[in-house]
Amino acid sequence: MSHAVRVRLAVLALGFVALAGAKPQCPPPEPGTIRTTDRGPVEGLRYHDTDAYLGIPYAAPPVGDLRWRPPEDVTPWTEPLATKDFKSVCPQPTKEIFAGPEARGEDCLYLNVWTPADPPAEPLPVMLWLHGGSNVSGSASFLAYDGRPLSEAGDVVVVTINYRLGSLGFMAHEALSAESPDGVSGNYGLLDQIAALQWVQRNAAAFGGDPNQVTLFGESAGGTDTCVLLTSPLAAGLFDRAIVQSGRCGTKSLAAAEADGAKLADAMGCTGAPDVATCMRAVSQEDLMAVQRAFRGGFAPAVDGHIVPMAVRDAFEAGAQHPVPVIMGGNRDEEQLFLPVLPDLGRSSYEAFVEERYGDLGPEAVEGILALYPWEDFWDPREAAVTLTTDEGWRCPLRRNLRALVATHAAPVYRYEFTRVLDTPILRDLGAFHGLEIFFVFDTLGIIPLPYTRNNPTNEALIEAMQGYWTRFAHTGDPNGGGAVAWPAYAA
Repeated sequence: MSHAVRVRLAVLALGFVALAGAKPQCPPPEPGTIRTTDRGPVEGLRYHDTDAYLGIPYAAPPVGDLRWRPPEDVTPWTEPLATKDFKSVCPQPTKEIFAGPEARGEDCLYLNVWTPADPPAEPLPVMLWLHGGSNVSGSASFLAYDGRPLSEAGDVVVVTINYRLGSLGFMAHEALSAESPDGVSGNYGLLDQIAALQWVQRNAAAFGGDPNQVTLFGESAGGTDTCVLLTSPLAAGLFDRAIVQSGRCGTKSLAAAEADGAKLADAMGCTGAPDVATCMRAVSQEDLMAVQRAFRGGFAPAVDGHIVPMAVRDAFEAGAQHPVPVIMGGNRDEEQLFLPVLPDLGRSSYEAFVEERYGDLGPEAVEGILALYPWEDFWDPREAAVTLTTDEGWRCPLRRNLRALVATHAAPVYRYEFTRVLDTPILRDLGAFHGLEIFFVFDTLGIIPLPYTRNNPTNEALIEAMQGYWTRFAHTGDPNGGGAVAWPAYAA
């Protein structure tokens, strides 16, 4: 992550970074109802009319010989397990502000559940959230993902999960593929997500949920992983609706993933070892994170022919996705957080940016880009650059994915674009930036202690609208109803 990005994220984090991993901000909780999962009973906390269960294990700790293997079942227990605090954050190379303050540790496969305290008359829909962070950072314990407000507003059960990240979650290697019964490696984070969905199928009823009404939703990398699971045969029948928030839906080939894995293994000092897999499993978490910190590659899901049969858009074009209703969209100014600061020098600074970013495509391509996005059409060079790069990296891929999907899909598809800007001196210039919609979906905007974020009629109305659309979709597969503005299905 560049220095410029870190500066912007630090600005965004002012005031709420200390809250990132706190438990929900409510009056002192009471003991929650003891509920019995298929592995043992759990006791959580009650906040108002909601029971929260924080840190339920959904898979065995992937440590020791289980590092770089599919998740295995949790050992059962008999006494009520205290699930009142978030558990370890999955290892990541930096202390990102969206990960929470919990300790980093490979024993991290835990989930959190928020559900109405009183037994419902009918089983409730379940919404399972996949956090973002480029499949490298983040966790379910970031306070923006507090599931209580969404559960209460929409009468749903909310589940958030940790899954393995970075080299531990998405690294492939020939030695790991050779020892796998399926002949593949990598995508361990996807297997964790599938294991969490399987946990929901087995245990939703214990929390008042309906295993036949599961909505998988995620943002950024979590949105991409949602796209991928829409096409994975291993996820068939595990969810009934999907919401993709700012997901690029990109993948890489297994060969490319294994090539990256070879570089990582070499940096670990394991390339010439008699047993490369054993050598890599012996590397400490700290040393592995140091290796990953120096690595310049990415950790996208890999097309392995097993978990991920083909690239997402290819699967959409072939009609190989699960036939469930889908919401898919993004934010108007996605790239605002990620671009370098541009000096306001008019045409010269903007043209220099375009030349630096796209010069490898050749002078004709640069001229064509400048003709399509002339700096005179924008307030300043940065607005031009944000519009151009958001179109290139987000809006156009979204449109291509949607068109491929609706051409073969057997269920409704809905598209959105989030355009709200926070009217505060610090955040106004960031526009409708990447990830901003999360605070509206979860109604957690109040963790940003700046003027005009809470008790703002426009924000409150948008929170109510988005929670209504998202939870009606979870209930029925259609976001419409409740007197809301009509949302037509997408047509290419």
